Parts: sequence; C-alpha cells; structure tokens
Amino acid sequence: MPTIGHATLVVVGWVSNLIGLGAQIESRSVLSFGGGAFSYMMTAECTALPVALLMTSAILAYPARPAQHWMGLLVGIPALFFLNLVRLVTLGWAGLRAPESYEVLHVFWWQALLILAVGLGWYAWARIVVHRKAPSPRTKELLNAVGIFVGVVVVLGVVGMQLSVIDAYGRVITAIGGNVLTALWGVVITGAQTSWFMIARGGYATLIAVIALFLATPRMAWKRRFTGAVLVGLPLLVAVDVVSMVVGFRVHQLGPNAPGGSHWIFSAHVVDIAEIMARPVLPVAAWFAWSRCSFDRTRSRVQKERCAVCGMLCSDALAHLERTHKRFLRAALAARDGLDHVETLTAGLTLSRDSQYRTQKEVADDRS
Repeated sequence: MPTIGHATLVVVGWVSNLIGLGAQIESRSVLSFGGGAFSYMMTAECTALPVALLMTSAILAYPARPAQHWMGLLVGIPALFFLNLVRLVTLGWAGLRAPESYEVLHVFWWQALLILAVGLGWYAWARIVVHRKAPSPRTKELLNAVGIFVGVVVVLGVVGMQLSVIDAYGRVITAIGGNVLTALWGVVITGAQTSWFMIARGGYATLIAVIALFLATPRMAWKRRFTGAVLVGLPLLVAVDVVSMVVGFRVHQLGPNAPGGSHWIFSAHVVDIAEIMARPVLPVAAWFAWSRCSFDRTRSRVQKERCAVCGMLCSDALAHLERTHKRFLRAALAARDGLDHVETLTAGLTLSRDSQYRTQKEVADDRS
C-alpha cells in the first residue's frame, strides 16, 4: 500500500515532467530531476501532513458548528496539499536550475510561507465562516498582517544569514542539548557529530516564522505581540528543539543492538514523527491559544451596553435583542403594519455608550 510520502512523490514527479524538469522516481522516497543532475529525498516532513494536522487541530479547537468545521477542513486541507505540491516542484526547479538558492528556499522561505498559510487560513475561516463577517472591511487589516509577517521573516532571515545568527542558534541548541545528554547519560557530543548541529541550525527557520506570526497578529497591541513572541514563542521553540535533539540522539545512539533493541526501529520512527510534528505544531498551537486568551481578555474590557427590554449588560445590545427578544419584535411587527417601524424600533432599543438607556415603559409608549 503506497504511503503518503510515495503518493506525494508520484504527483510531484508528474507535475514536474509537465513543466519540463525531467523528473524520475529513483526509489520509493527519492526523486531526481534533469536525468539525475539533482535529486532529493521525500520524508514525512516533506508532505503536507504536518501543516494539515496543525490546521485540523486549530479548526476543531475553535468553537463552531459541525458544518462550519467541515467547511473549513474541506477547503483548508486541499489548499495546503496544493501549496505543498507547489513547494516541492519549485524546490526541484531550484535544485536543477538555481542550486545556490535551493537551501534558503527549502530551509527558510517555504517553511515560513506554510506557517503563514495556516495562520491566515484559520483566521479567515474563523472570521468569514464562523462569524459570517464580510472580508471587505478587514482587507486592510489582513494585508497589514501579511506585510508584517513577510517583513519580519525577510529581516530576520537576512540578518541570520549575514551575521551568522543561524549558526549561533545551532550552537546554542547543540550546547544546551549536549549539556543535558552529559548530565543524564554522560554522553559528550564531539565535532564529528555535525549532523545534530545541522538539525539544530535548521530550527532557526521555524523560529523566525513563529516570531513573525506573533508579531503579525491582527487587532493586538504591539507590546502584547512582543511579549507573546519573547515569553511564549521563543522559549517554547527552543525547548522543542532541545528535547528533539536529546531524545533523537539518545534513540539513535542506542541502535538496534541495545537492550530492548528489537523495538528500536519502531521507537526511531516514533521519535522522527514526533519531532516533525512538534517543531511547527507546538509553537503555532501556543500562538493560537495565546491569541484566543488575549482576544477574550481584551473583549472582556470593552464597554458594554444595556438592553432596554431586560436591562442586561452585553457587548452588542442589538444582537442580544434579536437573539433573546424575538417575541417582543414579533409583537411590534403585529402592532404596526410595516417592517420599517420594526427596524426603527430595533435600532432605538440599543443604548448609547454613556450608559443612558430607555426603560421598557418608554418603549411601550412608543408603540402606542
């Protein structure tokens, strides 16, 4: 039975041949381009599965009706698979025609774009589908968020490459992970074990994307955005990278000949999959929870209005009236012979924000 990685490989090869890249499947996980001039290996991380699971978790965690959840999943998941297909084809083109740009595209820009797609896709679904608000009034807000995200990614990416911040981040993660390994099992990471440094170095791409996601959060004070990025996003991603390095190193160090090594292959696969999922999923999930809590805290401080019928304080008196006092509106419609009067009465029942409100008796006098 073909795996999702092999199925993705087949589709990428077919699309690449349509645009003249000369793709050929070498094995179940390797795709070559240009008659073997360039090739890459397809792993589970290369598929759209991690970002699709992230989008699914974000949509299902948000309070909405089942039909709205299904709508978000049926539109969002195929869109992410399509975007990932474009990513893999462009990486094949870059490796064949512009090999000097392959690494930066693979490690930085495409990872940042996928995280941006998940964040904006969830935001658009929650606002348009769940809350049924037209996109036009918030187009400027959305464009600002995209601009901030792209700007932060570009600035941090260029700074990271020009000032060797990427290597510094890799050394920090390797040093912390090495100290943990030494303290727990007496393992010392030597210079020959550079693959772990390269893996830690690759975490910088996710780091800048997560920081950009926090800073691009719409309708949030800048102080709160910086606080979330520094106190939530950055520490969590560093912790994920350190734990991934420590656990992955320990599992691969033991090998299949260690005690209990009959389960080594299964354990190695579990660790690899957990690392693939944890690096993007946990920080973005933390951003999701942080933004929800921040919005709820902000919304709780908004000045409320008082319903003229029951006197209840609510953030939107008109919506409360239409939702709770439908019988009152139907009675007003029966008393008058036009819908215009009901609309006028409904508008008059909401109160100004200076807490002055009309009593139910005054409203009844208006109807008489």
